[in-house]
Amino acid sequence: MAHIVTLKGAVTAVRLAQNVALPTTVTPTTVSSPPIAVHSTTTFRISNHPVSMVGAPTLIDGDVVRAAGVDGATFQVIALRNDTAGTVQTIPEPKALLAFVFLALGMVTLMLMLIGVIFILIGVGYFINTMKKKSLIKDALATLATA
Repeated sequence: MAHIVTLKGAVTAVRLAQNVALPTTVTPTTVSSPPIAVHSTTTFRISNHPVSMVGAPTLIDGDVVRAAGVDGATFQVIALRNDTAGTVQTIPEPKALLAFVFLALGMVTLMLMLIGVIFILIGVGYFINTMKKKSLIKDALATLATA
């Protein structure tokens, strides 16, 4: 499990980057098709330390925040307390539904062919990853509460 650390200070240089996945039938002139998925990442600095957070937290330059996350070349925020606005935000919490879909698909196809073993392994791996991320979010929130 990753070691959760906190970072405190004023926010500067807030930038939101969004990757949008469009349906394959969309042409440059088509405007009516909604995106399939939008992945947002916010980058900013806390006390001149580069920070990145999955999602789009409500931040403006000058907000005083406390962030809990994993330190590295870029600090990866898991939970963020905005002391200026009085809000707490976390990265999106993963859902275990996809793991159960793979497990069910694996059980059904196991009787037909050995590909079911692969689906079962994918489902178990995804479920374990989901539980690790949920635990990391819980630890980050607990760290923020005591900071």
